[in-house]
Parts: sequence; C-alpha cells; structure tokens
Amino acid sequence: MSLPPPTIPRAIPALSPASPPPTLTSPAHSLR
Repeated sequence: MSLPPPTIPRAIPALSPASPPPTLTSPAHSLR
C-alpha cells in the first residue's frame, strides 16, 4: 500500500503541468 500512494500523486503533478502546455500549444498552432 506504500507504493500505490506515491505513484498516484507523482503521476498527477507530472501530468498536470505537462498537460496544460501541450493542450494550449496545440490549438494555438492550429489557429496560426
């Protein structure tokens, strides 16, 4: 149970900051 908890929070913060940038860049390049 010690491994599951650290794996979940680690994936959330890593995907959270990485998700917004690519998502906003995708539409920006498409409009340009």
